[in-house]
Amino acid sequence: MTSMEPLRRRLLSDDNRVSALAALACNPHLDRRLVSDLLDHLHPAEVQWLRTYDDAVPAWLKEAAVQHKASPAQQQEVPRVLTDEELDSCEDPEAVMQSWLDAVKNHRGSFFDQVEYAVIRSRHRTEPLVRQVRAHIVLSYFEQPVAADALVRMCGDDPARWHAVAEALTSRSQSRFEETFGQFIDRMNAQPA
Repeated sequence: MTSMEPLRRRLLSDDNRVSALAALACNPHLDRRLVSDLLDHLHPAEVQWLRTYDDAVPAWLKEAAVQHKASPAQQQEVPRVLTDEELDSCEDPEAVMQSWLDAVKNHRGSFFDQVEYAVIRSRHRTEPLVRQVRAHIVLSYFEQPVAADALVRMCGDDPARWHAVAEALTSRSQSRFEETFGQFIDRMNAQPA
């Protein structure tokens, strides 16, 4: 098992779409074609997981994933997330990280969340990049004061503004799940102090 294998397994087991498809494929009464037709709706990273994940994916579905040819709409590359040391040698680390965010913009799942976490963990992150990451990821990231720094700049020593932020954080609805950190900050700035 490679050093990345435990991470791949954890990511797959956390991904609802791939796990659900694997569970459907285990149903002997379900027409296999119905399941294999769903491969067209997966991201290439998810199809790759089906090919390599051993425990929960039936052999016939693994084989279907191996034989699957991505449609032109699916053929975008899965971004390779670089370490900060690798980004050090890039001419424009911000552009590289922007390409990651662009590649996962319309996808959800554990791998795609990891791209957003890679951006906010990086010492090469910039405010424009962080503003594109979903707010719940930035706000829940505690290893570095990414959100705290932005909130201190926004609220300063104004108790009313801090109260408005606290209220927004405790009453977040499910519809705000896709809100970016930039949208959250803009929404908080638009409220009267």
